[in-house]
Amino acid sequence: MGTRRILGIVILLGGLVVLFTAHYIQEQVDIGRGKISAAEGKVATGSRLFSLSPATKGIGESMERSSQKTLSKYKDDADYYEHLAGQLRIGGWVVTLAGALLILIPSRKKKKK
Repeated sequence: MGTRRILGIVILLGGLVVLFTAHYIQEQVDIGRGKISAAEGKVATGSRLFSLSPATKGIGESMERSSQKTLSKYKDDADYYEHLAGQLRIGGWVVTLAGALLILIPSRKKKKK
């Protein structure tokens, strides 16, 4: 087996690893977005409970602002990792294709005279 084919196999395997990594990151982002959504529901419920009494309304608003700030940070992090997963997915396909081409396309050997 030639050096070119071995290099193609290594590149192909590297591309597959990148694709699996992108898939794993996307799964984790989806899980995180579910948790963020559940937390937003709990914050909304807490806000409604604290707004029932004028005495506790200020406390509820303060807690809601703090929670929304934290949730906003988590949403930004999720957006970043989702974007990263997309870039990895594209790069993984490009590298996998390059490796497959190195394996499948025969090399041109010079003819000896």
